Amino acid sequence: MSLDLLLVGLVTGATYGLLGLGLTLVHRLSGTLNLAHGELGAFGAATCAVLAVRFGWPLPLALAAGVAGAALLAGAAELIVVKRLGDRPQVVAMVATIGVGQLCALLRVSLPDIALFEPFPTLGTQPVAIGPFDLSPAELGALVLVPTIGIGVWWVLARTTAGAVVRATAANPEAARLSGIDAGLVSSLVWISAGSLAAVATIAAVPLRGGTAAAVATLGPGLLLRGFAAAAVGRLRSVPLVLAGGLAIGVAEALVLRWSSDPGAANLVVFAVVMIGLATLPRSPAAVPAAVPTERPWSDWPDSLRVRVARHAPAVVMVAAIVALPFLVTGAGATFQLGRLAIVAMVVVSATALGGWSGQVSLAQFTLAGLGAIVSARVIAAGAPWELALVAGAAAAALAAAVLAIPAARLRGAPLAMATLGLAVMAPAWLFRQAWTGDAQVFEVPRVAFAGGALDLTSQRTYYLFVLAVGGAAVGVLGWLSVRRPGRAWRAVMDNEAAAAAMGVSPWRTRVASFVAAGALAGLAGGLWAGLFVTFRRGAFAPDESIEVVVMAVIGGLGSIAGAVAGVAYVGALPAFFSDLESLQLLVSGVGLLALLVYFPDGIAGVVGRLQRLAAGPPARSGTAVPTQTAPTAPTGPADATVTPITSSARALEVDDIVVSFGGVRAVDGVGLRIEPGTIVGLIGPNGAGKSTLLGAISGHVPSRGRVTIGDLAVGGWSPDRRARAGLGRTFQDARLYPSLTVRDVALVAAARAADPSATAAAALAATGLADFADERCGVLSTGTRRILELACLEAGEGDVLLLDEPTAGLAQREVEAFPGVLRALRDRLDATIVIVEHDVAMLGRVCDRLVCLESGRLLADGTPDEVRNDPAVIESYLGTEAAAVDRSMT
Repeated sequence: MSLDLLLVGLVTGATYGLLGLGLTLVHRLSGTLNLAHGELGAFGAATCAVLAVRFGWPLPLALAAGVAGAALLAGAAELIVVKRLGDRPQVVAMVATIGVGQLCALLRVSLPDIALFEPFPTLGTQPVAIGPFDLSPAELGALVLVPTIGIGVWWVLARTTAGAVVRATAANPEAARLSGIDAGLVSSLVWISAGSLAAVATIAAVPLRGGTAAAVATLGPGLLLRGFAAAAVGRLRSVPLVLAGGLAIGVAEALVLRWSSDPGAANLVVFAVVMIGLATLPRSPAAVPAAVPTERPWSDWPDSLRVRVARHAPAVVMVAAIVALPFLVTGAGATFQLGRLAIVAMVVVSATALGGWSGQVSLAQFTLAGLGAIVSARVIAAGAPWELALVAGAAAAALAAAVLAIPAARLRGAPLAMATLGLAVMAPAWLFRQAWTGDAQVFEVPRVAFAGGALDLTSQRTYYLFVLAVGGAAVGVLGWLSVRRPGRAWRAVMDNEAAAAAMGVSPWRTRVASFVAAGALAGLAGGLWAGLFVTFRRGAFAPDESIEVVVMAVIGGLGSIAGAVAGVAYVGALPAFFSDLESLQLLVSGVGLLALLVYFPDGIAGVVGRLQRLAAGPPARSGTAVPTQTAPTAPTGPADATVTPITSSARALEVDDIVVSFGGVRAVDGVGLRIEPGTIVGLIGPNGAGKSTLLGAISGHVPSRGRVTIGDLAVGGWSPDRRARAGLGRTFQDARLYPSLTVRDVALVAAARAADPSATAAAALAATGLADFADERCGVLSTGTRRILELACLEAGEGDVLLLDEPTAGLAQREVEAFPGVLRALRDRLDATIVIVEHDVAMLGRVCDRLVCLESGRLLADGTPDEVRNDPAVIESYLGTEAAAVDRSMT
């Protein structure tokens, strides 16, 4: 490698590192991936160019103004948008930044025009000799400016009080607030700093990439992806590693550009760096289940004409309009646009299924559609019929989705979005230009006939109706899956990954499956897209299109198929028929996305749903939640016979030398226990003693060292879902379960491995008195009712080693008093071994065969309830020294 090549790579890479640094700061503080970062930088660079070139400002002053403009926009975005979405899931804030990016792009294109080939302003025009190197003004400016700023940011974060405040706020916002730190102000300052870094990095990068002043608009997601790659190398945390990663990417890119004749190979290298960097990230922690606002089911309303009209009229009107439009709009061009929007709607449905049903945001759905289009075209060119071409396109996209999801599905949120954006940038530049796509620059898909010549598709109207038929059937299949076992698993993993795993659902396999299903739909849409356009070029599937797909899905309402169609109509219709207005689509999508997220987070579908219920009038059933005082109590007498006893014999649970460490703190320190088959053992101790952490280690939800044995199975190292399938059941302190699922669906998730899941789930709900609440959404249930639903899930799951974490928390006193009988009945029906964590020692004394007390992660006492309650060490550590404290109901 020549020194000149190394220098070019290092200088260019320094800008990537600086760009990644801004992304890292925001993500480290809030967990949000700022997808507007690139557009913030582009706005700053465009402002600098306009002021310097168009109005003749001195470059330092123009640079300062560009940086200040990007910083102000970033601060405004955090204050007006991100901060108002603070109680929403992080993925919502990430999607909101797409809208911020659209508005930044709108402001950028609204700036005064610059001559097309005017060079981007630099510090001079003549090279500067430094030792053996002749540096261009752009290289000299980047070499001086970028490392100085990067090192300065590292020094501030690592060595100053301000940096300590930022680190403290990122580590624990609540503790920071209690310490008097204004977390909101810190967040705003970090966003402002990140916007400044984006502007500086972009201003330095444009002339290095040979760009003109007007070329800022062409940077697009490609430059942003390089910032992602640098951030991924730094594990989205380490400032030095982010900067080093940027340098390494720049050198690797310089080598590829020097030695490869493929101009897209550099994007492949960057994509590989992103995937490798993400693979080194620790597994995403289980997300805290979000409170999901759920609508009342239509079964709450009377079966009247008014209710039927309110319920079905919007869908009927939408379907009628979709079918009638080509007969009302008869021009070939307009009908072509209708066909294009219908195909885009299929892609948007694939994105809304991922986002709304499995909680994943893919920024590569239109890229998968492009893969389907190219494969379909190649299959047709080989002489195969159209039917086979469409299937091949869907299969190719499904395979690509699987290849991407297999390494990436272990991650959520920001890392997953980075991986999919990497594919969206890499594919048009490299993948779609490989030998398997052929030599032609233009693909042809003659639209002649379908089904052996039975259907002539040359007419635009006929082709539009054909797209509706094929797309409607495919979307219908996806909708059918959403209400069956796969869809329940998708929603369960999205709502509460830990609880789903405890019921035997593999989060990783579930996310991969949802990716594959959505990819197949996108690939099918791509095949139809190819037939619509007849001829298309390799570069027709820009990453911006995939980002626009997500915008449409969110505006329509994630999880709603009708909402996806509405989102396409809102965002795509006007620009489709007024394509010469570049700013129109940016305005419609940017403002629309932000307005809906801030004021109507459920999108157009949510707004229509509210109007439907308003038109339907008051429901026949009153109330939206099951209050605690009316929560059903599990029967303990003859009604329990409705569930067939499990024939498997009880198994022992044994743990040996279990150690769980968080940083340098041992939450569980060498605990060893043997729980005899069929016994009920209570786990007690003060807060922070390690009780729940020990349950997490046994169930596999918390990484640990040591040995865990269920019966004769050594399950240490097994995933939580595999342990659940081996017969280990668990409940959690929060009892959140799955807010978006109904009570019946929750029980069906738990009963998925039963010979007859429906019968098993129904029997479990009947045994626990929940049959009357089967159609209620879990998100509106009282805490006490959810506790009882957890017991129903244990019943339906048919596990024989059960771990219960504070199962009486939130129950009414009469329910707590009845709980010992409920627990014994559950043990007898399932022939189970039970470990229960509780603070009600008196209640545990009535139901447990043994009590085990922990203190500071270590075993303090183990014996019969009387022995442990009278142990002096337990009294001093936990129960208190007064006898009344030992005997009272709640301790």
